Amino acid sequence: MRTLKCLLLILVMAVLVLPAANLKVKIKAQKANVRATANISGRVMLQVSAGMIFDVIEKRGVWYKVQLPAKGVNPAQTGFIHGSALTELGEEVAAPRQPRSQSKKAVKSRPLEIKKFKRLSFRGSYFMGFSAETPTSTYTPTIYHEQASFITSYEAKKGNTIDAALGYKFSPALGVEVGGSVASRDVAAAMTAAVPHPLLFGNPRQATGSAGYELKETDLYLNLMYTFTMKSLAIDLFAGPCYVMAETTVVTGYTVTDAYPYTQVNVTYASQAVKKNAFGFDAGIAVGYYFGDTVGLVVSGRFISAKAKFDTATDVPGVEYKLGGLQAGVGLKIKF
Repeated sequence: MRTLKCLLLILVMAVLVLPAANLKVKIKAQKANVRATANISGRVMLQVSAGMIFDVIEKRGVWYKVQLPAKGVNPAQTGFIHGSALTELGEEVAAPRQPRSQSKKAVKSRPLEIKKFKRLSFRGSYFMGFSAETPTSTYTPTIYHEQASFITSYEAKKGNTIDAALGYKFSPALGVEVGGSVASRDVAAAMTAAVPHPLLFGNPRQATGSAGYELKETDLYLNLMYTFTMKSLAIDLFAGPCYVMAETTVVTGYTVTDAYPYTQVNVTYASQAVKKNAFGFDAGIAVGYYFGDTVGLVVSGRFISAKAKFDTATDVPGVEYKLGGLQAGVGLKIKF
C-alpha cells in the first residue's frame, strides 16, 4: 500500500513537472507576459507577440517554462508563460482574432489640406431700373412787352442696364470688384408755351409740342466686397465710388411765328445733345448660388447715387437728372 502511494505521488509529479524535450509552443495571444515564476503574481520579465515560437524547457501544470533568446549583451534567459496565451505546435488552433481597429492596414495620417479659394472672377448681369423722374425747365423771356412762358417737362422713364465686372479676392472673405455698366432710359419731352398777343394785353396764346429723347449712362465703379459663404451660397456686400458719363438731348431754344389775325401762335423748338460727367456712390448686395466651385447664378440689388446738370449754351435753362438709381438684376459669375 505504501508502495502504491509512492507510485501515485511520482505520477502526479510527472504530470505537474513534465520534462518537455523537443516541445515547442507558439504564442496565440496578441501580447503575452513572460513571468519570472510560475504564478500570476510573478514579476513580468517582458512581453512577447503573437506568432513567436519558443522551446519549452519544462511544463508545470498550466505554466510553460520557455527558453528566451539572448538580447544584445544580455545572455539567454528562461521564463514562464501561461498556457492560455499559447498553443503547442501540432495542435489546431484558430488564429487569434484581431481587434477590428488592427485588422485594417494602417493608414498614414495626412496633414489637413486647406482648400484653396479662387481669386479671380468675372460677372455679367442684366439690371432693371426702378427709378423714374420728371424734371422741368422753365424759360420766361419778354415778348411784346409781356412775359412769355416756355416750360419743358422731361419724363425720364425706368431703364435697363447691362453690367460686367472683374473681381479679385485678397482672402475668402475680402476682395474688390471693378466694373462698368451701360444704361439707357427713354425720355418723353412735353413742351407748353404761353405767348403774349401782339395787340391785346393780358391775352396769352397757348402752344404745345412733344419730342422723344434718350438718357444714356456709362457707369464705372470700384467696389470693396465682403463675402459670407454658406455651402453653395455666397452673399456679397459691396460699396464704392462710381464715375458716371451721361448724355441726353435738351431743348436749347424756342422760335415764335405769328400771322394775322394772331389768334394762334406757332412755336418751334431747337434741341441739342449734351454730355455730362459726374461722381457718385455705388452700394448693394448680391446673393449667388454656385453649381460647384466655378459657375454661379447671382441675384443682385444695388443703388447708384449721382446727379448731373445738363446745361445749354443759350439762355434756356438746362435740366438736372438723378443718374443710376435703384436697380435689381440677375447674372452669371465665373470663378477662376
